[in-house]
Amino acid sequence: MKSERYYGLGDPFPIIMDSRIKWWLVVILMGFMSGCGGSIKISDLAGTYIADFGFATDMLIINPDNRYTQTIKIKENDKTAIVNGTWRFDEKNGALHFSAFMVVINGFSQMVTNFDDLKNVKPQIIGLRRRFGKIEIGGDDWLWGRTGIDAPYKKQASMPSK
Repeated sequence: MKSERYYGLGDPFPIIMDSRIKWWLVVILMGFMSGCGGSIKISDLAGTYIADFGFATDMLIINPDNRYTQTIKIKENDKTAIVNGTWRFDEKNGALHFSAFMVVINGFSQMVTNFDDLKNVKPQIIGLRRRFGKIEIGGDDWLWGRTGIDAPYKKQASMPSK
């Protein structure tokens, strides 16, 4: 039996808080929280970002001087590839433009075996967002299960300087 409370004068108005209503309230609240932190400024971008695709990790080090280093490491055999380039921030569209970018994962979440071949290293545009106040590059908008091609590059916490 559901609990009912009656408020006000005249005809009673029942407020029923069953599990479905509570679940939707949580989903709506999470939706509001997922965009917390406001807009992304160019001064927010410098730092280290890591994406874990399962079979490989991809690390981006974005420097404030509009240069970056991308390092991909295959977990199975420790194969490592590094590319350097320049980046620019498209504030209007919330995207980063990279001058040369290695793509290690295809649209089916499978490894691109020749990702480090120079003919495959091309310019790339990747969207940005804030998730719970932290910057993410790429990935999808789901809150859970973001693996493979859906895994974003997550900004890592800065190490305190000594």
